[in-house]
Amino acid sequence: MAELIGGKGKVGIIAHNEGTSTAIDRRDGFIEKMEADYPDIEIVGVRYSDGDHQKALNETTDMLTRTPDLAGIYATNEGAVVGTATAVQENNKAGELVLIGVDSSEAEINFLKDGVITGFVVQNPYNMGYLGVKATYDAIKGKSIESRIDTGATYIDLNNLEDEDIQKLLYPLGK
Repeated sequence: MAELIGGKGKVGIIAHNEGTSTAIDRRDGFIEKMEADYPDIEIVGVRYSDGDHQKALNETTDMLTRTPDLAGIYATNEGAVVGTATAVQENNKAGELVLIGVDSSEAEINFLKDGVITGFVVQNPYNMGYLGVKATYDAIKGKSIESRIDTGATYIDLNNLEDEDIQKLLYPLGK
């Protein structure tokens, strides 16, 4: 996002559930990176949507009203992304601000194709299952396992959306 907005400007965060580890990690990781490497980017606020499309739409609409010169929004899960994208579209801000999200759905893919979402990060569902089962098996056998297992994450935008490997991430069971 920082590169896409030229390293400066105001950005907001629409997170999912305030107390969940994924929301905390995604929110804090974003904030820490911006504060450490991009002093000309101001985070204007974090709003919580509970992963609900309508709540995300409402929170985003309020954020856009309060900060009309917003350069970007980061949404932390599918519900937050879809609600945020809907608000961006309804407020005629598509193409004027950068919207980066996490997770994927048909709605997100369509918003990406329509130019409302700039890009989103997806996890690797195959690796999540495979490495989770492998770690469980290893634990049962008494082997030591890593406290953190990276299952992979990939950034998707219009430049790579149609790549075969990306399609496998988006549709692990096929279309």
